[in-house]
Amino acid sequence: MRLLIQSVLRSAANAKRGIHTTSAYTKEAFSPSTYTPVAALSSDNIGARLSRTILHTVPEEEAKLRIELAAAYRLFDHFSWNDDVVNHLTVSITEPDGSKSFLINPYGLRYDEITASSLLKIDAKGNVLNPGVVGDIFTANKAGFVIHSAIHATPNTKAHAVLHCHEPTITGIASTKDGFISSLSQTSSIIGPVAYHDFEGIVVDEKEQATIVKNLGDKEVLLLRNHGVITTGQTIGGAWYRMNLLLKAAEIQKTTQSIATAGGGIYMPKQEAADKAHQVAKTFSGHTLGVMEFSAYMRMLDKMDPSYRL
Repeated sequence: MRLLIQSVLRSAANAKRGIHTTSAYTKEAFSPSTYTPVAALSSDNIGARLSRTILHTVPEEEAKLRIELAAAYRLFDHFSWNDDVVNHLTVSITEPDGSKSFLINPYGLRYDEITASSLLKIDAKGNVLNPGVVGDIFTANKAGFVIHSAIHATPNTKAHAVLHCHEPTITGIASTKDGFISSLSQTSSIIGPVAYHDFEGIVVDEKEQATIVKNLGDKEVLLLRNHGVITTGQTIGGAWYRMNLLLKAAEIQKTTQSIATAGGGIYMPKQEAADKAHQVAKTFSGHTLGVMEFSAYMRMLDKMDPSYRL
């Protein structure tokens, strides 16, 4: 109120002296409260798009996958596993004609903005089959397409969900000569053996696809040296839970090695014990690995912000 009174008095004084001020812009042409360098990327425009849903227009199974994948993106954001607007989480869909397509995030949306209807549906060549609610503004990232499509396209693959991140601790471990110690703890033992892929620069070359597939082999975790990590699964929940375990195991390894460096030494369990933990965990909950845990975290998201379901 005080500032308003001062503004009125100043305007009156200027008018008395014959000084007239005018706005350099009109309210219709420019609004400081909604301005972004690109008008289409404003909070108002993107927010309005993200409030829409297309789930009633797609098959039920696809709608379910969209909701689960959107939940995975929100959880990655919640746990700070994301890297700005890059990285990708994808899931494959078998079309009525038997062809494969997959859902991927629009490049430019934050993970906490992702909704089921904002996901892009693309084919194995990167062509957009369903743009969702923002596909005319944001497109798919080529690097994400190169990595994920290579794994999804592998014949007889069980990797229906492919998740990728650059989380610092696991990226650091992947960049060491010793790498990830899969039998160090109960958590790492549940994950089991992992595979490695050497860094070849930002992945935009389709020639690297064959190397990625070869290196992954029959494993469900691929450590990308000097880059990050990929986890896979028959379900989104399984791939997400595997990532959750992996990043916790990485923290345990970092802490253990830090203590050992200070003179504590490392006590390694017998390999038989690690193998047992890996096998028992597969059916311990009575559900497919990760389904119960992922469902629990979806309930957490529902309490925090259920908009991912749109």
